[in-house]
Amino acid sequence: MERPIKFFAGNNTKNLASKIANAFGVELNKSSIVEFSDGEFEPSFDETVRGADVFLIQSTTPSI
Repeated sequence: MERPIKFFAGNNTKNLASKIANAFGVELNKSSIVEFSDGEFEPSFDETVRGADVFLIQSTTPSI
C-alpha cells in the first residue's frame, strides 16, 4: 500500500506549495499558522497526517 503525500504551505509560500502539490497530482492540504509577537510562528495541520509523507514548504528568508 502506497503512503499518501501531503503538502502544507507557510504564509509566504502558498503559491509555490500549490504548484508543487499540483505537480504531484494532489491538492495543497489545509493548515493554519499562529504568529507570535516575537516573530516566531507555529504551524498546525488542519487534517490528519498519520501514515503520510508530509512536506511543509516555507521560506527561511525573512520577508521584507
